[in-house]
Amino acid sequence: MAERRLRKELNELYKQQPRNCCAWPVTGDLMLWEAAILGVRDTPYYLGVFSLRLKFNSNYPFVAPRVHFLTKIYHCNIDFDGYICWDLLSTKWTALINVSTILHAVCALMREPNTDDPCDEMMAALYRDNRTAYFNNAIDWTLRYAIAPSMKLPPLQLPCKSLMLDQQDEHGHDHGQSEPSDGDTSQEELTDESVFII
Repeated sequence: MAERRLRKELNELYKQQPRNCCAWPVTGDLMLWEAAILGVRDTPYYLGVFSLRLKFNSNYPFVAPRVHFLTKIYHCNIDFDGYICWDLLSTKWTALINVSTILHAVCALMREPNTDDPCDEMMAALYRDNRTAYFNNAIDWTLRYAIAPSMKLPPLQLPCKSLMLDQQDEHGHDHGQSEPSDGDTSQEELTDESVFII
């Protein structure tokens, strides 16, 4: 039953194509999945790419999977081994919860920690009493552990048009405007989505 349910959930994820997260079986093993969550704007995890692992057992969906972060993350509800202190995966688990629900709930937890049930009391106290310091620590961990090697951070990005002009200067070409060819695409604007190169 577990594999049949997981196969159905995988098909649903392919159809939904969630924007900030995705999940897939590891090497075709339906009982072991990995997932990726993109840190969203207005959180200290913005621009980070966070990997998770979900381990299911034969009693799924009646028993919750074991979910933990493979990427180090500074969060009062996530311990240093990446496991989440979370009643959704324990006392509040029901068979109606699925992989998509878990991923979206993790995204929500990253936006708003639950300081009433933390893994780390000192970290939760810092979040309550000095949120700026908490966010600075979380940003530091994100930059250290969660930024993809090919990531281009916005403060370091140059407008593509200026970059192309600089490259022309190096080769001695002038700055005269030319008509774009059919294969040219406009690169004058960079969107949030274009930042991630995965």
